[in-house]
Amino acid sequence: MTFQAFRKDIDVMSEDYVIEWEKNFADDLNVVASVILSHNPTLWHTIFSQLSTQPEIFEDEDEDEYGLQDVLDCSDGDLGNNDLAQAFLQVLRGEGLIHLVDWKGEDEEGELANFAADRFYELTKNLTDSEELRNLLVEITQEDEISDVCEAGDRYLDEIFERIQTELNKRGFQIFDLNEGADTYNVVVLPMSEYKKIEDFNTPWLEVGTINDSGAWPTLHRPSDFYFAFATVTIAARMVRPFSV
Repeated sequence: MTFQAFRKDIDVMSEDYVIEWEKNFADDLNVVASVILSHNPTLWHTIFSQLSTQPEIFEDEDEDEYGLQDVLDCSDGDLGNNDLAQAFLQVLRGEGLIHLVDWKGEDEEGELANFAADRFYELTKNLTDSEELRNLLVEITQEDEISDVCEAGDRYLDEIFERIQTELNKRGFQIFDLNEGADTYNVVVLPMSEYKKIEDFNTPWLEVGTINDSGAWPTLHRPSDFYFAFATVTIAARMVRPFSV
């Protein structure tokens, strides 16, 4: 799949907002949405249409199912690529397609393992295999198991992701992170075949990384290594990193 270069050819006025995101970015984001939200293909299309024409509709709590009012508040009325990407992430969170993990792995007590197994079930509808996977992932990511193999200086969370990724890869699945520049990873699981459809999506706002050809486990970076912090929200750039072994 080939993604497009950008040009600023959208500048639409609503009553209170100016739509400034780039058409090519929006089109490509729609492609990514069609992959990640394949279970509900009209969801993002509907929200995108509303954001494009009547963003103020999300100021009504009854219409704002995904917390998009926060995106509008941070935009100061000018909705650009950052804001569109943030709205997309809000929808994914609302749909339960993202699991938030503190970058230090604090309070991680099997939640990531259970999330991976839950997503595996939702994507395969195979209860037996998903429960077998759940039991395995919970067992191999227990604190005692991780502590036994982590050497001085190694990151606890790296080992957890590596073990989960190894088992998902064996089953044809990919785990990756949609990083919005906060202190957490936004973790997503997809079938490898679906992930490969979007692996070339590469922009300053969202970047889908390719699997490490060498097979080496990549160093996980703190969000602060990449992003600017603004007064109340960091949305300067979005980066997607796969967790690969």
